[in-house]
Amino acid sequence: MKYIIALLLVIQCIGFVSTYQCYSCNSVSTLACGDPFNANSIPSTEIVEAGPNEVCQKSSVAGVVTRNVATTITCIAGVNGCKKASPLGIDVVTCCCNSNLCNGVPATQQKTLLFTILCAITMLVYHWF
Repeated sequence: MKYIIALLLVIQCIGFVSTYQCYSCNSVSTLACGDPFNANSIPSTEIVEAGPNEVCQKSSVAGVVTRNVATTITCIAGVNGCKKASPLGIDVVTCCCNSNLCNGVPATQQKTLLFTILCAITMLVYHWF
């Protein structure tokens, strides 16, 4: 019985992880999209579904913030990571993540959420097996 419950939990998690939404906006046209981010002021038209092999992305270039969907291949930060660069002396920060509306939270909160989920799954598996 424990194995069946564990299998059902894994199947449910796979479905949950594979579909999620991302913010798709920029701070030039929507001030609430900048930093600090105000999710309550983002219209629902600026929330999009991420497809297969896509991640949520947040980029900040010279103070202009863009939140959108990117392919996992084109995200220079890697999945669930951030990368800072300064080409031509212009600060560029890019973060990518793969959970629901994750490009609307600071990178530290993304890592905390991921760590919490991994700990919970580890505890469940340890308890059941």
